[in-house]
Amino acid sequence: MSDYPDPKTLQLIATWDGEDPRDMVELIDKAWNHVYGEVHIKYTTTGVIRMELITGGWSGNEEVLFALHINRLWDALYWQKSERGGFHVYEVKE
Repeated sequence: MSDYPDPKTLQLIATWDGEDPRDMVELIDKAWNHVYGEVHIKYTTTGVIRMELITGGWSGNEEVLFALHINRLWDALYWQKSERGGFHVYEVKE
């Protein structure tokens, strides 16, 4: 995907209501620009989905992160860390 994220998708991310978090992981992955940034999704044997997001400095990916941070439920439940340079980690416990 090389286009800027759709405003409706950003709204869905910002207003996610706690339903199946795997759907949210897929939504984030689809909204992310993989040309400029990276998404690494790892499924562990302990039932944890680890999602590493790297913005690549692209403003569209930063918008996806902003929508994630607006969603306090997602942020409180799954955020693990953020680092300077656009690296963010979320862990979803199934």
